[in-house]
Parts: sequence; C-alpha cells; structure tokens
Amino acid sequence: MVETLSAEASATRHPGWTPWRRAGESATAPRVVDDAAKPLFDSRLAPLVAVAAFCVSRAVLVFLAVAVGKDVGLAGLGATVRWDAQRYVDLATNGYALDPAGHWAAMFPGLPLLLRALNGLGLSYALAGCLVSTVGSAVVCWGLYRLVRGGVAGAMAVLAWCFAPVAVFTFVPYTESLFLALALWAWLKARDGEWHWAALLAAGSCLFRVSGLFLVGALALMAVFGAGRAERPSGVLAVGRRLVWLVLPVGVLFAFLLYEKVHFGTWTAWLDAQESGWNRSFHWPWDAFTNTVDAVRVGGADTWVFKAEIAAVGIGLAVTVWSLVRRRLAEAGWVGVHVGVYSVGYWFMTVPRSGLLWFPLWATIGEAAGLRLRGAWYWVRLVGLSLVLVASAALMATWAVRYYRYGWAG
Repeated sequence: MVETLSAEASATRHPGWTPWRRAGESATAPRVVDDAAKPLFDSRLAPLVAVAAFCVSRAVLVFLAVAVGKDVGLAGLGATVRWDAQRYVDLATNGYALDPAGHWAAMFPGLPLLLRALNGLGLSYALAGCLVSTVGSAVVCWGLYRLVRGGVAGAMAVLAWCFAPVAVFTFVPYTESLFLALALWAWLKARDGEWHWAALLAAGSCLFRVSGLFLVGALALMAVFGAGRAERPSGVLAVGRRLVWLVLPVGVLFAFLLYEKVHFGTWTAWLDAQESGWNRSFHWPWDAFTNTVDAVRVGGADTWVFKAEIAAVGIGLAVTVWSLVRRRLAEAGWVGVHVGVYSVGYWFMTVPRSGLLWFPLWATIGEAAGLRLRGAWYWVRLVGLSLVLVASAALMATWAVRYYRYGWAG
C-alpha cells in the first residue's frame, strides 16, 4: 500500500508539527506503509487509553494516600503533605515573613498562593494541593498527547508519564505538574509559532520553579534554531521577534529575585536557602557521582533511592544525546541543563523527580511504542512493554507509600 502525505496535509491534521524526513527526501514523496506491520493497538482506542491511564493512576495514588494515612493516624489526604509539601503549606499559611530557618527563600510563590486561595474557600491544604496537582497533571497529559501527534504514540507517552516511578509527585502538593502544564504548553505554542502565548505561559511557569529559567533558555534555542531538523531556518528579524517575547518570563524571574533581595537583604537568598536546606553547594559532577556511590555502599533504607538517582542521570544524558542526534537542539538543551544542574551538588539529588519534566523522554517512549512492527517483533514489543509497565506501576506504588510514610523519596 502506498500513501502520499504532503507537508501541508500533515500540518492541517496536526497543527505545528513539522514532519520528519530523511535528508533529500521530498515533502510530497510517496511513503510506503507496510500492511503486514501492526500498531500496538487500534489508534481509535488511543484517547480512551490516555484517559484511562490518567484516571487509574490517580485512583491508585488516592487509594494509597488514604490507606497509608489511616495506618499512621492521618485523616483523609493528610499523608500527602510531606517534605517540601509541608514547607509549601507553611509558606501559604505564614508567608515569607515568618521563615524560621531561611529555607522558604528556595520556594517560589505560585503554589503557596494557590493553596492559600483555595484554603480561603474552605478546602484543606492537603485537598487543595492534590486538587491543583491533579488538574495540572490532566493538562500535562493533554499536552503530551498533542506533542507526539496523538494516536498510539500519544497514548503511550501519557501512559508512561502517568505511571512513572515518581508519579506521586504529580499528585501531592508539589510543583511538578503545575509547572510542566504551563511549560509544555508554552513549548507547544512556540512550536506552532504563537510566541506571544508561549511567553505568557512561560511567565506563568516561572512562578512555580527555577526551572522556568531553563525553559527560557530552551525556548531561546528554539527561537534561533527551530523545533527540529526539518524546519526551515528563519530570518534575523523573525528570530529577534521571538527572542523579544522571552523578556516577559525573564521579567517574572527578576521580579521574584528583587522581592527576595528586599525581603531577605541579599541577591543570593535563593542560593543560600538551597545550600542550607538541601546541601546544594557546588561540587564537580564526578565528586557528586562519587558521593552518591558512597551513599549506595553504606546501605540502609535509602540505598535504592540513591541508585535511582544515578540511573536517572544516565537516562537524562541518553535523552540529551539522542535529541542532539536528531538535531533537536532545544530539546537537548531542556533536558541537558536539568541533568547538569542536578549533578553539581554534594550528590545527585531529586534527579528522578526532575525527570518528570523531561517531556522529550516521554515523547520518545511514546514514539517508540507507536511504531508499526511485523511478525515476532510485534510480540516482543508487546511483552516487553507490558513487563516494563507492570514494573513501573509497582515502583510508583512503592515510591508513593514511601513518601506517604515520610520516608526519603527524593
């Protein structure tokens, strides 16, 4: 069977998508579709699979939170307010003025403001935090589905993200899902050429995490080099207009920095809080790796978490290299800067949680799962993906229980 698919038709079906082509291949060249090769499942079921993945994963996380909470004497969703979630709640309650240890300077104001507003409507902080994270996760799933053009690939990208080993952080009162909801859609709007919307969404993301700075850098790379290898280079004026829009999110970051300067009396309040509260002073990556390996050798209950940190750094490096091979410089910059920043502390810390933000990783998983394969390869992939999904779901449940019981979970 032979199909002819023009670039114009592709863009109509999937706005903003520049189809991948081999060097020298015409945009209207016939493309052979192997009738014997099969997709993982019927693409008409893809939206249902994506919605089911979201609903089932959230139901599991809710059930575990309530069950563990009851076991440790906490009512409702009380077990979801652990570690940094408790700091966000304290900040929402007291503001920066009553910071006893100077740690709250490391927390951006977006989530505390939302928590305070919803608490004013009568919701508990735990329920409010889980609610906004769940809404953010739904928006992320929608964005991931669109990022890889829907179908089987889109559904599998959503499935992989929803059942990621550290997915508990996309449900509890943390910033991952809210930040990524804004950042991913900023990316999609930039890819579609709507840079005014991209700038507004990126500015919103800068209220939640310092990763907003990394997003601005990655969007700048996209402005200059484009979204992928098939995109035609733009003129100097077009690039300049794109870069000017990025002044808006930079302004939000500067405003927060200025507020901390006025409130804490130093331009380095955020960095000081990171060092005092999380031991994130600068160390060379090889020293951080050695310290993490030493933590593994010591043994104990946290050993597997440190192993996961090392594995996550390796995955991040692999995704960065793969993005470079595909000439997706903006994506390589987005993932690479995260890996770099989280690899220069005393040891590797919170890298798996950072991996939730690496949408090129989840898109690549979706694209690989969405390939059409024939014969034995189809069954090898089906069995392999099933085993990986079961293992990831088991890890997700294990990680969630550890977090709910106040165990160190990265």
